[in-house]
Amino acid sequence: MVGATTPCVNPAAPPFLFAALVSYQDGGTLIDSANRPGGRGTGLGQWRFERNGQYQTRMRFPRQVDSEFDGFNDVTSTISLLGNNLYSAQIRVRVLNLDGSLRVELCGQTEGERFAADF
Repeated sequence: MVGATTPCVNPAAPPFLFAALVSYQDGGTLIDSANRPGGRGTGLGQWRFERNGQYQTRMRFPRQVDSEFDGFNDVTSTISLLGNNLYSAQIRVRVLNLDGSLRVELCGQTEGERFAADF
């Protein structure tokens, strides 16, 4: 998936762009591997299917600044499937300080392609 976020209160700010690989497991868990060296850790979370045909997700990952632990990002998203293998999602990222207090809230969207591992 690829995506972009900006501060929710200032959507005119330059976007933060990112790429990630998210693996959704049966039973409702997910693993996000968008780590970059010294920047963040692996994201772990949950997903669920909603009656309106969309999916809801929530995950959390540790964040580092100069390889030092600097808090967590708490990410929620609403995913809509577009055809068989494409999707679009609205995301909200709560950037949390070490003590769990809110530093900033980011809003954005992602797009991606889902694929199955056919062995």
